[in-house]
Amino acid sequence: MSYSGRVRYKSRREKNKTFIQRFKWIILFGIIAIIVLIYKNRIALKDHLVTYFY
Repeated sequence: MSYSGRVRYKSRREKNKTFIQRFKWIILFGIIAIIVLIYKNRIALKDHLVTYFY
């Protein structure tokens, strides 16, 4: 199959669909990153919260 230099037209619906898919992946990896950071700093966060409830 040969390469065509012509850019295919994308409708607004197709653009929105690809944007939503990318946005979902970004949100998913963001949530995973936040969970990892919270787990890594769990002791410091616990100590910080204890100062408020002492």
